[in-house]
Amino acid sequence: MSRHRSSVGPRWPSKRSLRHLIRDATLAGLAQALRCYGPAAACSAIPGNTQEHQGGSTMSAMQWVKTAQEGGVLVIRLNSPENRNSLTSALREQLGAAVDRAAQDRSVRALYLTGEGPSFCAGGDFRMLQTHSDPWPVHRRFRDLVRWFTPLMALDKPVVVGVRGHAVGGGMGLALTGDVVIAGTSAQFMSGFFRLGTIPDIGVMYQLPRLIGMARAKNFLFGGATMRAKEALELGLVARVVPDEQLDAAGLQEAARLAAGPAEVMGLAKTLMARSFETTLHDMLAFEGLGQALAMSHPEFREGLAAAIAGRPADFAGAAAHPVRQQTPGGQDRPIS
Repeated sequence: MSRHRSSVGPRWPSKRSLRHLIRDATLAGLAQALRCYGPAAACSAIPGNTQEHQGGSTMSAMQWVKTAQEGGVLVIRLNSPENRNSLTSALREQLGAAVDRAAQDRSVRALYLTGEGPSFCAGGDFRMLQTHSDPWPVHRRFRDLVRWFTPLMALDKPVVVGVRGHAVGGGMGLALTGDVVIAGTSAQFMSGFFRLGTIPDIGVMYQLPRLIGMARAKNFLFGGATMRAKEALELGLVARVVPDEQLDAAGLQEAARLAAGPAEVMGLAKTLMARSFETTLHDMLAFEGLGQALAMSHPEFREGLAAAIAGRPADFAGAAAHPVRQQTPGGQDRPIS
């Protein structure tokens, strides 16, 4: 067999090139956080989506995921209550399409994610696991996380999650993607992985230790415990607990508050904070400087500063939607956002 490297097929990057890839990806993420979006995407851009107008908001008639835009907030509802909103392939695909809309549509400034029915999400679909647990089907399923889960975690806009009832296994991982998590009094966070003989997935091993500490995360996961709403509040896993019937109102109110703030700049801060646990202080300060230069070039900053000086409320959404124009040295007008 020849020892010469073939010119056909993939070449695996060295550790050095991986470091450069990570660095470049980080800088690209900073630029992407303030990228210039195109026209607002229409609801019909989501596969399988039709439009229905109800009370002035546009509803998406999707089989497994419903969406509705309320002002600057895109509401995403998992819509398989008879299956406790389990993460079937169809639901994952449509959730990914909804998240992609949130990422691309500049009129969407915050996201509110919740579930229809008495449960938020029961995690993996048992029927699918019975027939798709061989190595390659599992590999393909987790490879597809980049199509729906990673974009949600990395969404450079504020995400509010409303949890009522069970958030089990992967459903708990999905709930933890929220920048702000609001729980109904019936909320129950459960691991359930070891009961099946599987390791925690859907980001649980990444998110949970960062949110409540490694020792508490291990005690919870290895103990097969159930964390109810009150305990989740005490540990800081959720921002607040409200009666179930008030959950959606509270979630929408919080998402609307964030949407009315400097949402794109908050998205930039979110991008940076996601790297804080694996990054040195020196690098974080460098990212901070780059990020602040981007933030201060954004119309949201200019509006916030002008409002603070004038002693009036800031209109961040209006500033982002209608950027001020400035004149170039050659006399040409151009947008400065």
